[in-house]
Amino acid sequence: MSQQEQIKTEDFYLYDKKVVCPLCKSTINVKAVRNSRLRLVKRDTDSMAVYQDINPLFYDVWLCNHCGYARLQNQFPNPVLPAEANLIRQNISSKWQPRDYPPTYSPQVAIERYKLALYGAMVREAKSSELGMLYLKLAWIYRSLSDQANEITCMQQACRYLEKAFQDEEPPVLGMDSATHMYLIGELHRRLGNFDKALRWFGEVLLSPKASKALKDKTRDQKDLVIEATKSTS
Repeated sequence: MSQQEQIKTEDFYLYDKKVVCPLCKSTINVKAVRNSRLRLVKRDTDSMAVYQDINPLFYDVWLCNHCGYARLQNQFPNPVLPAEANLIRQNISSKWQPRDYPPTYSPQVAIERYKLALYGAMVREAKSSELGMLYLKLAWIYRSLSDQANEITCMQQACRYLEKAFQDEEPPVLGMDSATHMYLIGELHRRLGNFDKALRWFGEVLLSPKASKALKDKTRDQKDLVIEATKSTS
């Protein structure tokens, strides 16, 4: 095996980045992933990506250790509204105790950071889509650990919030058009064993004029899995 083919450490994929916390205005160091170095191994049917050597999900929550503000990295720089800032300061920053984090994150550290981001999102009454994505990514981390019980619990919450987001928020939601959003909800219901709901959402995708041929083909594949599963349980 050549040196290039050997398993690389997580340090190879990471770098330190300075960002400004939008809440307390402190300059902080965060761990960021060099996306250009990632090598995709597979992608699950609910969009969970698996990469060689590293799980980038572990580093997707950025946290200000000065005030406790935590959020997914693509949303972290967004301005914090005054009402949100007051809620965070009262409920999080006033009680915050800085954490010591290692140079690379274990699954347990990643889970802790996601839970901090989830708590913060609930405190500031974030959109359902943001809560849904946090729960979905946390479910993916539990899946990578083969922790089925916690994966299912988080998927249930993700499904609930993503359904609410579909009702309340204008597309695109989390970068998804309405057809992709419907497919994801249907696939989560399928994985949870909610077959009637899965078929209903998949049916909406297949009827949607906005759904691409590729998405409809994928939806038909998942619909067939539901039909087979219902036959085996009947």
